[in-house]
Amino acid sequence: MTKPVLYPFHDAAATLMRFSKIPLHQGKASVRLEESADLRADVLVPAEGDCLIFLHGARKKLPRRGVGSGLTISGDSADGPFELTCPLFHIKASSPLREKLEWAILSPANQPMTIDYKAQRPAAKVSAIINNFDFEGVGLSVDASGRTVQFARCNQYERLRELANTDILRTPALTSFSFDVWAGASEQELMTFAQDVASLCAYAVGQHTGVTVLSLFDQDGQVIRRIIGNPVESRFKRGGILNNSRVPDGITKLFSQCFEEHVKMRRSSLPWIKLPSYCATIEDLPYLEERFAVLMIAIEFFIKNSLIESRNAMASRQIEKMDFNALIAAARSILGWRVPKHYTKKDLPRLLRNAIMHGGELPTKDSAEFRQVFDKWLLFLYRRVLMRLGYDGIVVSPQGGWVSTSPVSDFSEAHNSFSYSSG
Repeated sequence: MTKPVLYPFHDAAATLMRFSKIPLHQGKASVRLEESADLRADVLVPAEGDCLIFLHGARKKLPRRGVGSGLTISGDSADGPFELTCPLFHIKASSPLREKLEWAILSPANQPMTIDYKAQRPAAKVSAIINNFDFEGVGLSVDASGRTVQFARCNQYERLRELANTDILRTPALTSFSFDVWAGASEQELMTFAQDVASLCAYAVGQHTGVTVLSLFDQDGQVIRRIIGNPVESRFKRGGILNNSRVPDGITKLFSQCFEEHVKMRRSSLPWIKLPSYCATIEDLPYLEERFAVLMIAIEFFIKNSLIESRNAMASRQIEKMDFNALIAAARSILGWRVPKHYTKKDLPRLLRNAIMHGGELPTKDSAEFRQVFDKWLLFLYRRVLMRLGYDGIVVSPQGGWVSTSPVSDFSEAHNSFSYSSG
């Protein structure tokens, strides 16, 4: 019996294909098992989550559980004939023994999956679909160390945004960015550049902004290769410290002023490459105590690496042993940071940190005060990160209980204090 497309999710096939990040790819699959197995395959990348590979065939030839390797698929798509290679995969689900129509659903694991198309001409342009990044307007052009990067809204943007705003869709891919291939660039260099662009976007929106699909096009606009990964995902949230509805030139200035330094930090011998992930993870956690714990880890990580980078007389081993208050004091005296007293009022940051890390009673009078301390220090972290990158523009900040803006270097109480009702 012939199985319908995307079986056993054939009832939802139209929706899955409508929001897929690549056209439906169908073909014959072979999995490196004890013997070669010819299977029918349907492949798409859904609106969120990993790529899905639907395999259909004889039960004894289908991968059943755990992980596997050496999956290849040959077939056709709207972009023409293709050859798909998936070095490693894990089986997400498979048909129960009682079901007559046998199937298995796989996703790539640990390594990117590649799709090569018949047209094998040199690459001229690269396009990357990115999670969670959004901006006001139809298009956005930025300068990244002399290379022009064009951001554009993805197909079905309006409906995807509605699904994200109503929490039906957790991690939407609302935008893509593209750039021209430069002379002599290797595929690895193009991928690295795309990852550099995407990771800088994480600071603007405070979320994981991984590349899900990277496509290489020839000079005629024909896709010649796709590289599909499985990046860490965040729950989408609106806004961000450089929300361009309030900071119109924030993102363009972020790239023109900070991209080169961002790349240097990612290549540094110090573990700066972790910083975007620290910042993006903070607000992903469900409970405020967890968020505050990760925020403190991120702040301490940032100060410690800044101290080591400053080449002061302190040894790395001595810096690693410093507690929160000692790090703040060193940031003031050695790094020259301005940390006004309203940040450390009643010693709340340290007391909160220690209570959360050690399971103690929270020292704040209510949840509203706790939230105020968290938001103040989160904004502090973002201000400091942007300044370290070289940004000198304005950021979204509070003022008198309302959303406002202020210079990134403004650490005044007026533009860093949040107001909430304890009710």
